[in-house]
Amino acid sequence: MISLLIWCSILLISMKKIFLIVFAVLISVNCFAGKADTTSIHQQCVLFSTYGDSILRGTSDSVRILYNEKFQIAVDSLLKDPASFDYSFTSLKNLSTLKSEDDRFRIYTWMLPTQRGMKYNYFGFVQVYNEEKKKFRIYKLKEKDYPLNETTEFIKTADSTWYGALYYKMIHKRHDKKDQYVLLGWKGKDKFSTRKVIDVINISVTKVEFGKPVFKGPGKIKSRVILEYNASANVSLKYYEDKKMIIYDHLSSSDPRPESKGVYATYGPDLTYNGLRFKDGIWLLESDVQVGNETTPEVKEVELNKDLRIQRKE
Repeated sequence: MISLLIWCSILLISMKKIFLIVFAVLISVNCFAGKADTTSIHQQCVLFSTYGDSILRGTSDSVRILYNEKFQIAVDSLLKDPASFDYSFTSLKNLSTLKSEDDRFRIYTWMLPTQRGMKYNYFGFVQVYNEEKKKFRIYKLKEKDYPLNETTEFIKTADSTWYGALYYKMIHKRHDKKDQYVLLGWKGKDKFSTRKVIDVINISVTKVEFGKPVFKGPGKIKSRVILEYNASANVSLKYYEDKKMIIYDHLSSSDPRPESKGVYATYGPDLTYNGLRFKDGIWLLESDVQVGNETTPEVKEVELNKDLRIQRKE
């Protein structure tokens, strides 16, 4: 009987040791696999970084377009790896990445300049995490041309009819148990005028949409706000955390003639500022907002303007 108890004790101790060894091995394998995945993404990004440089600084339009196609395929492939959701992508200088604060989705955008800065196209992906299925879904953004700002500010667009922009800031708000994600973006047009945009991205189980009637000012409530101005001007569009407001330069034409209205190459900052304050699910317009000395433009815009001058050989 004593011998049997001793053997049982030895067996239990051995089983515990085996369990601990197996558990340790499984942890080390999983950790190594996660690290390997990240390493693989990093190595690919280093390779793809040359594509991004060629998109912005290629010697001809055909070169830029070719490398843009390669870059789009490369990013699409990378985003299919779940590890990409938390990867920084800092080596891809031309790629802007924004993740929602609730880790629900991530948006990737970039631009393709052609014709020496006379034309810009925008590309992107939205990576959405499905909590129920524990997997990601990738939406490819396809830009559509909308020539008139006055009508584009009131429409909703889909991933296949995207307005297009290079987004640099996401603002997450919540009202009545509903999430709202506002995007601030840069949208170069040509060497005469450029644009910035305030848009809303709407995420559901089966689709991604842009635009929502939440921007209230004089007249009809807008689904997005578009600021267009002279391409040489620096226009500030920021979210001020301390004020809980989106604040931007008020634009006016330097040409006093009535026919200059809507000729955006004549528009620029007039040293006053407008603000949008979130209340009850709506962004309310406030005029003559005080912003102190924090009126410098976004760093991203400065970098973009440098690249555009290279494009135009200025």
